[in-house]
Amino acid sequence: MGDQDLTFDEALSIITNGESFEPLAQNQKLIVDMVDEEGCSLLHHAASFGRLDCCLMMIARGAQIGLRNQRGENAAHLAMSQGNTECSLALLAAIGEKRDEAPWLF
Repeated sequence: MGDQDLTFDEALSIITNGESFEPLAQNQKLIVDMVDEEGCSLLHHAASFGRLDCCLMMIARGAQIGLRNQRGENAAHLAMSQGNTECSLALLAAIGEKRDEAPWLF
């Protein structure tokens, strides 16, 4: 699967069904900032479903941590609203690091 493109829906299915994130990690062509019709990226969905493994992989791949959906929520907001503490903390730490590196982005 590493050489094949995953569609947004295929990647989302892996995240929401609790499947191994290996297909995501191995897919070099995965565009981590693809969004759905509500403006939610794969990182938004991973955070909402408490998929720390997927969140960390997408952060490492350069996902836009501060990306907001149509309701103005970033992935950390969704993680917090769903009670996904580990994801919330990881995302907040990553946001803090990005702010230190490039404060003009936030």
